[in-house]
Amino acid sequence: MLSFRLRGVRVIICFGFAAVWALFCLIRAELALPLLLASLIHELGHAAAMCACGQKLAVLRFWGGGILMIPRRSRMLTRRQEILILLSGPGMNLAVGWVLWLTGSSLAWLHTALGLWNLLPYRNLDGGAVLRCLFPGIRAQMLLTWLVCAGTFVLAGVCFAAGVRNVQLYAMLGYLFLWELPLAQTERI
Repeated sequence: MLSFRLRGVRVIICFGFAAVWALFCLIRAELALPLLLASLIHELGHAAAMCACGQKLAVLRFWGGGILMIPRRSRMLTRRQEILILLSGPGMNLAVGWVLWLTGSSLAWLHTALGLWNLLPYRNLDGGAVLRCLFPGIRAQMLLTWLVCAGTFVLAGVCFAAGVRNVQLYAMLGYLFLWELPLAQTERI
């Protein structure tokens, strides 16, 4: 793990980020840099919304699942502000994807896919965090967890039936499914 401070923000780069990045470079080297830039644009969307809501960034963590921004809580956010911050990352990707599509860029799909992917309802993605803001409480979160787990099988089945044979897609769905399980198990107790 590499950790340093940049303008008062603690930046952490975990081994998992480097490992996933290296693996992605081996699989799709031509998309490695555009995906990193799309991810940074996504995080800039979150950062802009954080600033608009009066929050400052405390930690920027690069880990195996992507990039995580942790605000310095100077004041409590309203639920609406939290949702705005969560949706601003995918919103930025969708807006950039739309602009790139209008200009005829071949990278429009990458931003659009990243924006839509982050809207999926998994708890470590923006869509899941939004759902958890909208439906707080243990029972609601347990129900969401089980719906997401069931939805993963449905999504994988639909993709398979449609002829999608992308191993990375199924690996990522499996990872997201497994990520959901510990929450379901601990909340049952």
